Amino acid sequence: MDGVGDTLSGQAGLLTELLAEVANPILKELGISRATFDLISAVAGAGDASQAELARRLGVAPATMSEAIQKTIQAGLIERSPDPADARLKRVSLTVQGRAVIRTIFQSIKAAEREAVERIPAEDWENALRTLRTLNRSLAEIIAKKSQNS
Repeated sequence: MDGVGDTLSGQAGLLTELLAEVANPILKELGISRATFDLISAVAGAGDASQAELARRLGVAPATMSEAIQKTIQAGLIERSPDPADARLKRVSLTVQGRAVIRTIFQSIKAAEREAVERIPAEDWENALRTLRTLNRSLAEIIAKKSQNS
């Protein structure tokens, strides 16, 4: 392994770039920016999340996240609600419209994924998925352990 392309992060980055290219036509058709898609995807992945959690997930400053959230609320894709555990905090979740938009985008991405996967033998694909799930769990455990030690 000599180059970035030979690393897990290099391959994951390339896959992310290619999937982004797949999503671009449907984003354009729906009038959704890449930043808005990233935000609503993060919200969809979290179920609901605080602004700080979303900023961390997306690697942006809280002030930047606040502005993005406000714009996305105005677009009717997400909403804020009080955090049941701490009234000072707000949780962000998808609206009905936001769920419909994300579903449409993911259907487009999944169609492209299916086409790509058809070229991979079923056994290889199942092994790849199993390995990725294990790797994700392992990395999450490492991060959690380091967080506890900090």
